[in-house]
Amino acid sequence: AQGERAMHTAIKARAEAIEMRSVPRGGLILTGAVDVQHNRLEGKIVAWGRYEEAWVVDYQVFWGDPMQAAVWQQLDDWLLRPLRYEVGGTEMRIAACAIDASDGHTMEEVFKFVRPRTSRMVFAIKGHKTYDAPMLPPPTAREIDRSGVKVKTGDLLWMVGVNQIKNTLAARLRVTTPGRNCIHFGTWLPDEYWPMLGSEKLVSKFMNGNVYKRWVKIEGERNEAWDLLVYNYAAAVRLGVNRWGEANWLECERILTQSSLFAPAADAPRPSMSAPSAVPACARQSFTPCQKVHVKATIAHRRPGAPRRCQKSSIQLCGCEVWKKRSWGTPYFGS
Repeated sequence: AQGERAMHTAIKARAEAIEMRSVPRGGLILTGAVDVQHNRLEGKIVAWGRYEEAWVVDYQVFWGDPMQAAVWQQLDDWLLRPLRYEVGGTEMRIAACAIDASDGHTMEEVFKFVRPRTSRMVFAIKGHKTYDAPMLPPPTAREIDRSGVKVKTGDLLWMVGVNQIKNTLAARLRVTTPGRNCIHFGTWLPDEYWPMLGSEKLVSKFMNGNVYKRWVKIEGERNEAWDLLVYNYAAAVRLGVNRWGEANWLECERILTQSSLFAPAADAPRPSMSAPSAVPACARQSFTPCQKVHVKATIAHRRPGAPRRCQKSSIQLCGCEVWKKRSWGTPYFGS
């Protein structure tokens, strides 16, 4: 614990005069992360640049019961609020957001929030207990249809190799030279933030002649800020930031210099991020809405000897091509 305390003290000593919610030069893409507790949600936004240089640009606590909608609405408003790039004042928005769904009591609430926001790359994660688990393997489907087959278009849970990410970030917290792998912190961060960066330690256990390593929380310490840094890195990995070349970063810079691309059209209404729209797909695609009721699903017909997943609908709906292309198992809503 002594070493962890010395580390977070050194990190606090090198905090920079970075303005909150202002993205410094070099931070070209944003990720977000949310940790779910029984009485609050905690969120952090990180800006990423070349060679995985990172800046913590926002950290917020939203008090409220996660079983109620009010605190999730506060979170959504926060995620939708644009940040400012310090060069030119261009608006920047979060490109991907990882939300912790490891608590069994609040997991369903997390998926209720994530489900209508997958187009914004908001996704649910859970830490993998295995030490050498990959940082972000392919997700697993949670839902099954009435035949017991997993619905690939349903809710997805991303298992995060938290131990591998923590190994990576623990080494980077010791980097003090700006540039490659350096993580920058602002002086605006509260005093209780810094001890959380040193709230865990890597321990080794010997079992059956083998050495097992794992990051464990120091007793009596809070670790939300540390976890949020891990989740942000998982979001960056999903975006592919750790594999980007110079061409990707040049494209980000080009977009940031064209502020008009980030500004919403004057006559464009703000998109609703609450429940999925009750309007059929054909109406949302500038077609004339049909007057037929779109049923949720129809009986799955299986031909003798056909593969298990060979299913088709027996009902002709509105004839809209967009509607026909919707995959089996996708929620449908009446007109």
